[in-house]
Amino acid sequence: MKAGARLALGGDLVAGSSSELTISIARDGEPVTTLEPYLGAFGHLVALREGDLAYLADRVSSWRSAG
Repeated sequence: MKAGARLALGGDLVAGSSSELTISIARDGEPVTTLEPYLGAFGHLVALREGDLAYLADRVSSWRSAG
């Protein structure tokens, strides 16, 4: 992320079930609305399991611009 950018993560993660997360990105206090896809998605998530570090990788399923 570029300097001055802030990322906010919303939603509740519950072990063993699906969860919806909301990610907001702002730069200099203004919403970033000019994202471009990387590897076919606007965002990627990697989650590691405590203990054995097994992982899950997923991509953003939908995109809604704040602007």
